[in-house]
Order: sequence, then structure tokens, then C-alpha cells
Amino acid sequence: MPALHTFHSAVRVLAATSRGRALLVAVGGPSGAGKSTLAAALATLPAAGIFPLETCYRGWRGLHLGLHLAADHLAALRAGQGAVAWPQWDWAAARPLPPRPLPRPLLLIVEGVGADHPLIAAHADVVVRVEAGAAVRQQRVAARDGRWDFAWHEWARLEASLPRVRPHLLVQAGAAS
Repeated sequence: MPALHTFHSAVRVLAATSRGRALLVAVGGPSGAGKSTLAAALATLPAAGIFPLETCYRGWRGLHLGLHLAADHLAALRAGQGAVAWPQWDWAAARPLPPRPLPRPLLLIVEGVGADHPLIAAHADVVVRVEAGAAVRQQRVAARDGRWDFAWHEWARLEASLPRVRPHLLVQAGAAS
């Protein structure tokens, strides 16, 4: 079992790890666990950028396809293939948007449900899993996104069906610093 970290200690560990070298960090976990919060904290580090996986998912039932799309784009990025653009999805309109260039920062943070899936983790130097209790996560999602309880159970089922790799760092959201 990996050591349990707080948000602050995880940022300190990853900042020290990334110092002066290219690093791809995958931040995974279930909806509302705090992945985006941790990714935003990491993005304040020098030469950091975020690749949000949710832009690849094709709606409420597109999680698996989105992970395959993201893995293909990360493979191209890691192989040094020219400009790589990742797909975009408009959740409100339920339709694709034009692709955006995938950033090539020194520290690339791939964040979202499924970032700890073997397809994505295969391209990562460090895999982080963020966890929080179901009730806390559901409250956070409702506060962040409004009402999407119509999809909560289906999305939770999809999340639970995903295989995961063993993370290098495990972050318990809400733990003391």
C-alpha cells in the first residue's frame, strides 16, 4: 500500500520530484474526491500544465471511449510526434468541440476519473490516487456542478468498473496537512 498523503504533502513530494525534468503526473480518483483541486495546486508549480480527461469523455456513457482517446493522444505526445491536439466535449450541448493543442509543459498533470487506469498510467511517471467518502464526494459534486444526481449512480458504476494501477501516492482528501 502506498503511503497516505495530504494535499500539501503530495504537492511537496511532486514538486521535489519534478524539479528540472519533464514529468507526467496522472491524478485519478472518483468524482468529487478532490482531483481537480490537487491538479490546480500542482499547476501553480513552475512550467506546469493540466490535461483534463473530462474533455475527452463523450458524455455520461463515454468514459471508456474517452480514456482510449486520451491514451492515444498521450502516446503521441510521449513519442514526440509534432503538435498533438486533444478532443473536446461540450457537456451542456452533448456534442464534440474542435480539438485543442495538448500542452507540452515540463510538468504535465493528467487529471480526471480514470487517470489511474492502466491505459493512462502507462504514460505517467507518477500516478496519484485521490480518495474521499461517497457522501463527501456527492456533496462536493452537487456544490460544484449543480444537480446531476440523475447520472450519479450510473457514473459511479462506470467509475467502479475501471481497472486501476497501484498509485505511487495516495491522497486522502480532507486529511490534515
